Amino acid sequence: MVFLRKFLAALVLSLFVSFVPPLVITESVLRTNVISGSYTPATQLLADQFAKSDADRALFKERIRTAFSELTYDELLAGVSKPLLAQLENASPQQNQFVLDLGSLKQKMREVLPGIVKNFPECGTHEAVDKEFRFCKARAMGSPARFEAMATDVIEKQIPSHFVLNGENNPQVMQAIHSISIIKKYILPATLVVGIFLLGLIALIIFSPLSSVLAWVGSSLLLLEILLGLFAYSLQRLPEIIPNFKDVSAAQLDILKFGIGAFNAAFSLWIVVVGVLSVATLVGAFIFKARKP
Repeated sequence: MVFLRKFLAALVLSLFVSFVPPLVITESVLRTNVISGSYTPATQLLADQFAKSDADRALFKERIRTAFSELTYDELLAGVSKPLLAQLENASPQQNQFVLDLGSLKQKMREVLPGIVKNFPECGTHEAVDKEFRFCKARAMGSPARFEAMATDVIEKQIPSHFVLNGENNPQVMQAIHSISIIKKYILPATLVVGIFLLGLIALIIFSPLSSVLAWVGSSLLLLEILLGLFAYSLQRLPEIIPNFKDVSAAQLDILKFGIGAFNAAFSLWIVVVGVLSVATLVGAFIFKARKP
C-alpha cells in the first residue's frame, strides 16, 4: 500500500513539473517590463542601423544620446505602451476592431522636437549628408526653425492620429489580441491553482505521517526550483551561444541581453518564492521527523 501511494505521488509530481514551469514562464513573460532600461540598447541599435563603420557607430550613438535624452525616450514609449496595454487588458472577444490612439504620441513628439533639433550638432564639412542621414543638422537645410518645420511636417503626415485594426481584414491578429487579453488576466490565478492543486493531491496521496507529506511537497518544490533555475541559466547563456551559429551585430546582442535581463527580473521572483517554500517545507519535514518518538 505504501509503495502504491508513493508511485501515485510520483506520477502527480511528474505532472506538477510538466505543467507548472510553462505557466510560470508565460506569466513572467507577460509581466516583463521592456520599456524601463531599454534606452541604451535601443539607441545602440538605432546607431547601428545607420552606421557603416565602428567610428560612425560611436559618433551616431553619442549624437543620439545628446539630442534624445532617456527621459524623453521613456515618455514617448509610455505614450504608446500605456494606452496599448490598457486596451489589450480590456479587449473582449466580441470586439471586432482594435483602435490605438496615437494623438498623445504625436503631441508629445511635437513638444520634444524643438529640443531634439536644438541639441543635434551641425554636420561636419567632410560628412556626406546628401547621401546618408548622420544625426546632425545639415547647413543646406538652413535655420533650425526650418529643420524643425520639416520634421514636424513629417510627423503630421506620416503618423496617423489613430491606428485601426479591423477584425474582418485581420481575423488572426484580432484572435491573438483576444488571447493575450485572456491569458494576461488569468495566467497568474491558473498558475497558482494548478500548482496548489497538484501539491495538495500529492499531500492527500501520502496523507501521513506529516514529515513524509512535507518531504514530498518540499521535494516537488525543490525539483521545480531546479528546473526554473536551469531555464534561467540557459537563457542567460544564450547571447554567448548564438554568435557561434549565426552572425549578429553587437547592437542585436545588446537588445537580446536586455530582453533576457528584463525577463529574468520578473522570472526571478518565482525562483525566490519557490526556493523559500521548498527550503521551509524540507526543514519542516526534518524537524517533524526528528521529533517523532
